[in-house]
Amino acid sequence: YKNEDFYVYDGLDQLIVAVGLVRPRPGVFDEGVKHVLVLSTPVEIVLLKLRKGDSVHGDIQLEPTDFNLASDNVPMRSIAGTNDGRIFMAGHDGSLYEFVYENP
Repeated sequence: YKNEDFYVYDGLDQLIVAVGLVRPRPGVFDEGVKHVLVLSTPVEIVLLKLRKGDSVHGDIQLEPTDFNLASDNVPMRSIAGTNDGRIFMAGHDGSLYEFVYENP
């Protein structure tokens, strides 16, 4: 492998227990954001904007958003999104959760 084959995100101080790559809701972010990375820790769920960087090398850029949500100590097992930007999460407690986000 080469050093540029992976990306390190150190913006969280908790262990990441689940990750989802989903399409964003239309109109919430600018046109350059084609996907959102959903990171879940035991205490919170965070959305990051995913942008393409240098198109020649396929670089990516992760940008924080103001969208985060307390998980109330329920670790998420899996995260999935719909084509219209809805985000669903399966909790370790057997419940199904939806992360609702929109422009203020």
